[in-house]
Amino acid sequence: MSHELDFSTGEAGIAIRYDGLTPWHGYGTRVPDDANLDQWRVAAGLNWEVDERVVYYSRQVPEIVGADFDLRNVPTPIKNRKVLVRTDNQEPLSIVGKGYHVVQPEQVIDFYRELIEANGFIMDTAGSLMDGRRIWALAKMGKETRIFGQDKVEGYVLLATSYDGSMATTAQFTSVRVVCNNTLEWATSKGASAFKLSHNKKFDAEEAKGALGLTEEAWEKYEHQVNSLANTTVDLDTALAFFTSILGKDAITITEDGKPTYSPTFNKMFAAYERGPGAELRSAHHTAWGLVNAVTFYQDHMAKSSKTGSRLNSAWFGSGATRKNKAFDEALKLAA
Repeated sequence: MSHELDFSTGEAGIAIRYDGLTPWHGYGTRVPDDANLDQWRVAAGLNWEVDERVVYYSRQVPEIVGADFDLRNVPTPIKNRKVLVRTDNQEPLSIVGKGYHVVQPEQVIDFYRELIEANGFIMDTAGSLMDGRRIWALAKMGKETRIFGQDKVEGYVLLATSYDGSMATTAQFTSVRVVCNNTLEWATSKGASAFKLSHNKKFDAEEAKGALGLTEEAWEKYEHQVNSLANTTVDLDTALAFFTSILGKDAITITEDGKPTYSPTFNKMFAAYERGPGAELRSAHHTAWGLVNAVTFYQDHMAKSSKTGSRLNSAWFGSGATRKNKAFDEALKLAA
């Protein structure tokens, strides 16, 4: 089986807090609670740097008669371009412009140092995808809520960056619903869904923390929202309309005899709403919160994936994350 998880070192490039669940087909190095950040970086397979080197191309020139060496293909540097190379295996990550600012793996891990020492954060997961072209780290904030006293949701902060220009350096709040390990992005204290910094600017960890707004206000707002969703009951017609809206053209398929019917994706999402982990809880049973978690459960755990790790990539950074955010926004409209 092929993998989007990084196996460049011979092992999966992911580290997991010792008491966390091991995702992605059992891959991941367990990390004890007393591990320091340097140990986390090693365990996650991130103990390498990104080196910036000159890009050359083979330039053809006329053959010189009588020359004792071949000048027909001359290595020539390309102006305003550089290749990003992993220092551990010397593999190229991408070719980027001269103005591309690299956020080193050590910087991503070190982002949490002050948060751990001063705010009680706990490292939870770190790793890389696509041979190291995208890396991330996730830490638990120490914030949690229990909807109706039983449905536990915990707060996290995610930091991720890329070395191929595929995504901006991104810091965002993420929640995890413990009963099913669903992940959901939530808004910063300033109302934005995340702090994003393009690679044409230098990364400043303190600027990112300030823009993210690591305050009680952000978590309290999210607590209010999820409790509002849990207190909003929905009937069958509303649920069907909700999933149809979220899936759009993917909600309906046409049978061989030309009749429209709900798609396999729709049916799986609706099944997660009715029978998925935690669906029986008072907070989720036929509520707007249950609608949101059906979408997040599908994207996190059920969406088709040809590669181990690609579902994570989509659910956190790609189309899956977009769909989950849309579900949350649409459910809030129902609650309003």
